[in-house]
Amino acid sequence: MIGSKGQVAMEFFLYSGVFLFMIIVAFIAITYTQSNELPAKEALIAKEVGESITEQINLAVSADRGFNTTTIFPRVILGRPYKISFVQDKNTQNIRFVILEWQSSKGEVSQSYTLAGYNYKFEGCVSPLGTANPTMVSNTCRNSLMLYNNGSNVIINQES
Repeated sequence: MIGSKGQVAMEFFLYSGVFLFMIIVAFIAITYTQSNELPAKEALIAKEVGESITEQINLAVSADRGFNTTTIFPRVILGRPYKISFVQDKNTQNIRFVILEWQSSKGEVSQSYTLAGYNYKFEGCVSPLGTANPTMVSNTCRNSLMLYNNGSNVIINQES
């Protein structure tokens, strides 16, 4: 009888140990998978913000003369500010690209978007910041862009 109780206790601890080991391995695998997916999800959120801003600007171009709208954008993406630069095409010297730069949890995210071919003027907080490309930083001024098409230019104004 005494040997039997000892055997049952040993089996119990052996099975408990194996089960606990399997739970720990599963936890580590799930945590590793989630940590690898997080930067991709963060980049997707940043991409959607950039697409939204670019779509609104392209809408102002296609709507033609007299179009006026105010678009709201997030001040931060997942608690971190971001920068949007309006970049010239090297061949035509016209503004043709929007580049969103943002610091994710795993490093810098940079997304590029194409603007419709048109003349753009920048006012308010959208400023060159010492470079040829007008730039806006999401958390320095209001989180709204006023867009106005006067027939020859789309005026992009981030109010201070």
